[in-house]
Amino acid sequence: MIMTIMGAITGTAAADDDLAEAHRLEAALDYDKALAIVERVLASGGATYPDRYVELQLYAGRLAAGLDRTQLAEDHFGRALAIRPAAGLPEGTSPKLVAPLDAARRRAVPLRLSVIAVDGAVSFLVDADALGLVRGIALTVIDPHQIRRELVERRALRLAVPSGTTAIEVAALDAQGNRIFKSVPPAPIASAAPQRSLRGSPRPSVPARWSTWAVATGVVLGAGAFSAWRFNLAQHDWDRMRAEPERFDYSALTAVEDRGRRWGLTANIAFGVAALTGITSFVLYYRQRNARVLVSATGIGGEF
Repeated sequence: MIMTIMGAITGTAAADDDLAEAHRLEAALDYDKALAIVERVLASGGATYPDRYVELQLYAGRLAAGLDRTQLAEDHFGRALAIRPAAGLPEGTSPKLVAPLDAARRRAVPLRLSVIAVDGAVSFLVDADALGLVRGIALTVIDPHQIRRELVERRALRLAVPSGTTAIEVAALDAQGNRIFKSVPPAPIASAAPQRSLRGSPRPSVPARWSTWAVATGVVLGAGAFSAWRFNLAQHDWDRMRAEPERFDYSALTAVEDRGRRWGLTANIAFGVAALTGITSFVLYYRQRNARVLVSATGIGGEF
């Protein structure tokens, strides 16, 4: 853990030194080298919190616009606006630099994430990510001795909470490891308690199993589909007989009509019963999984 913290501190200090050099080069009108430094900081995951990420993207966008690299400037500005839609440049900034920001703002889609806790793990549900920024997850956990450590998964959006620890902060990472979203989990999320062996766990009775109701739903749906098919056949026969009154009398039409009504009633009852058994199956399934789901308030990417 100490090595992780020291590494983060060292990385932040190095990024600050690089940015100081970039500002010096910008003041000397050497925008090309300054832009290369800022992009190197982003490529190394130097944004350790969302505000820093937005700051770096705006800086890179401004430098690119100054070099007349309009598309590159819009790309950087677009990433900043996805995290903070209200982001902008200081008052009095040259229109040459503001123009690509305005163009990016017209296309920007705010990043929206939800934090979910299920079965002793924390994960992200991505509601909106037009630029495909979210690629990984970082989880800060604390143990009973108040020792903190960070877990990182660069290629997944889910992390299990280690046994005996509690998750206290979660961050979304981009492909380079920059923190583009941070949130406190909706409630302290402790790791799941060890589960008992299945051999020692009482199994629900047959009527109480979700699978029983799921099978019943399938059977009743099949009966409803068959009844609906027979209703359609009766309707077809009735239409055909009505079109040939010289061959079929009123009593024949009435018999077909009665038959169709019976099949239609059967279909309606079957579909109604299937809806009830399907709902019962769904409820029992989630109860028997004993899953705990906690969803945070969906928000625009940023540090809460």
